[in-house]
Amino acid sequence: MAGIKAEPKVVQFFEFLAWPYDYKVPISTNALVELIHMVERWRQRTSYGPVLVISGNGKSRVGVYIAANFAIEQVVAHEEIDIFNAAKTVRRHRSALIETIMEYKYCYDLTLHYIIKYSKLQPALKMLHRSKL
Repeated sequence: MAGIKAEPKVVQFFEFLAWPYDYKVPISTNALVELIHMVERWRQRTSYGPVLVISGNGKSRVGVYIAANFAIEQVVAHEEIDIFNAAKTVRRHRSALIETIMEYKYCYDLTLHYIIKYSKLQPALKMLHRSKL
């Protein structure tokens, strides 16, 4: 628009290419955990505002990422894990997000992997994880 001057915005684009084309979940959580961590580090270093999450179909993959990220943020802030609430919160805003039990379980796996790798709760969670094996 003519006459309106605004500061330019910075857009950082992260793309996750390891998701299977058949809409199932990835076999491993490694790559997506690294992406979640990379995005979080970027958010901490900058003040560029919210993160926009998109996917090809606009639902399943987005839902898994958002729910897992929400659960991870809750662990960091409150030292509590509640994947059910994270998934429920995401689905309250868009019911098509997290459509299958496989996606729901993958949210658990992502959150656990992230916490074991990056959280100060590592020792307690490693013990809990081993006792369930």
